Amino acid sequence: MLLLAHELGMSGIDLGVAMAQWQLGLLRSDALPDVATEMLVLGYDSPAIVELAGLNLGPFDPRDASDLWPQALAELGLELPSSERALLTLACPIARDVVEGRRDPIDGARQIVAIGQQDPDAGRLVADLVYPADVFGYYEHERGLSRLARRRGLRNTRKMAHEGCEALVEQCVHQEGGAI
Repeated sequence: MLLLAHELGMSGIDLGVAMAQWQLGLLRSDALPDVATEMLVLGYDSPAIVELAGLNLGPFDPRDASDLWPQALAELGLELPSSERALLTLACPIARDVVEGRRDPIDGARQIVAIGQQDPDAGRLVADLVYPADVFGYYEHERGLSRLARRRGLRNTRKMAHEGCEALVEQCVHQEGGAI
């Protein structure tokens, strides 16, 4: 997964999203030069950022990028978020889209659960979404159910996913600063 910024309705690269993805292992080392280039465009500047962005000028070893990224963040006085904070940074915009009707509850739940699986400790924050994300497929494909049972199951799991997203948005609002 490169960057979710476009999926989160953001243009370009969002540094907070990139840092959250790195913390959860979702940002590949070979994408870091692109992130560094965008950071330069946005006005971030440090020797390590310039060097990292320059890796795009030719073939490079992704391990070089992995080594430069923490150095670049340190030079800028930035710290990686905790796993929990990283998960909320990535999951809250998706949950908000579900709650506001811009995203299907099951699709949103599945995306959020996939992010939560990157870190078992932080994943507990999205535990309410695991059941509806998994069970929906059963109701969707099980042919032994009556039509009514299938419809009820689909409706109920979609409702559970929506409620789980509402609860997640509440957690986001209560985080430090009030907004994510």
